[in-house]
Amino acid sequence: MRPTTNTLNAVCMLTNMCCEPSSSLVHLGDLVEFESHYDRYRNELKGTWKDNKLPGAGQVYDLGTHLIDQVVSLFGKPEKVTGFVDNVRGIGDPGVDDSFTIILRYPKIEQRKYAMNVILRANILSVRDAQLRFVVRGTKGSFVKYGLDVQEDQLKTMPFPLSTKRQWADHKDALAYVELFYNLAGVIRKGDELKVKWEEVTTVLEIIELAQVPNQVELL
Repeated sequence: MRPTTNTLNAVCMLTNMCCEPSSSLVHLGDLVEFESHYDRYRNELKGTWKDNKLPGAGQVYDLGTHLIDQVVSLFGKPEKVTGFVDNVRGIGDPGVDDSFTIILRYPKIEQRKYAMNVILRANILSVRDAQLRFVVRGTKGSFVKYGLDVQEDQLKTMPFPLSTKRQWADHKDALAYVELFYNLAGVIRKGDELKVKWEEVTTVLEIIELAQVPNQVELL
């Protein structure tokens, strides 16, 4: 087993905007707020095991892992976690959440001029043609993105097994999902370093658990 994520491409893009030197053409200045969304509209149950109250069921574990993982990769471990986790549709098992808002608090430090809130959202009743994906606010500009990465839809229509690397999305190599699997092969065969660290994965799981606690909780 290994920790993995399919969101490293977004992390690379956001790192360039948020964390690179100010000479970068897309630099946003000092960040003041960061939003990441995974909204959709579905007013009925999907009819899969995800509708049942099982360990790891619900949107926080399903979609929240990706949003949290991105933020941990970008900014590290937060100081505080506040979560609002609900079954807003009121259908299916009431213990299986379908929407959430998670707020992560990052304090002012030497590398971060301002204290910052990171807002992570997934709303199952979001009526919108192009769903909001990112809102990044900085002292020199803001960045807004709509829509998801195309690679997930491409994977669903792709023939298996894949014969060549060229069958994957038309991305720079470092940003394509396939690079995670090449990394895994390198770890097994050559002892390469994991791109996704176990420490990051345990932090993501800790945040998921804390987000479902009713009151704000400080991380030790």
